Amino acid sequence: MRYIAKSQQGYHQLKHINNPPPESSKEAGRRWSGFKNKSALLDALLEEQFKICCYSELRAENYGYGYHVEHVLNKSQYPRLTFEYANLAASALSSSDLCSISNACSRAAFGGHAIGKSQTVDKKLFITPHKPGCERFFYYLSNGEVVPAIGLNTLDSARAKYTIECLNLNSQFLVRERKSWWNELNDLIIDALPDGYAIQRLADLYIGKSSGAIYSFYSMSLQMFGKVGKGVK
Repeated sequence: MRYIAKSQQGYHQLKHINNPPPESSKEAGRRWSGFKNKSALLDALLEEQFKICCYSELRAENYGYGYHVEHVLNKSQYPRLTFEYANLAASALSSSDLCSISNACSRAAFGGHAIGKSQTVDKKLFITPHKPGCERFFYYLSNGEVVPAIGLNTLDSARAKYTIECLNLNSQFLVRERKSWWNELNDLIIDALPDGYAIQRLADLYIGKSSGAIYSFYSMSLQMFGKVGKGVK
């Protein structure tokens, strides 16, 4: 998970429909279902996220999947935030992807469609990508798993564990793809050693931005490059 700096680029699509905000879960669901500008809103969200999922950091289209507009704080729990742009993000997968990914892997749904996220979420424990410093909670292993970062205090470690489980960030699919990417990138880094210039070029390529987009699993790549990697803002 990487921090997403919110802009106002998608706000105009929500301004009128959010006046007044929904007051109940039922009203939130009804009004959201009738909202016609989801596609344009999703495009705006993906632009500010550099085309990766807000939770898994998956560049979904590279794997044949899509995205949906995600309510970071669930609209069923916080109906008044249903049309608040600051509470919205682009998350893999699209609704139409759920059957295909479930056929490919067991317990496969992740991100906003994970079972844990679809239920009641504890706001005090859940880590959101809209909070600066959210990336410090997570550490990526060479086997493809994400775990609470080393050195966290007891509460922060519990928050990281809760968020990972809530979003199913260690789904079979994500673990497999992260492991594959780790192995590929690790081989490139080893081949480039000890040429510091070559390492820097790799870092610029794989944790840099190109045509407004970044590679999948950005935070893991940034971790692997260490001090060499500057990353994107």
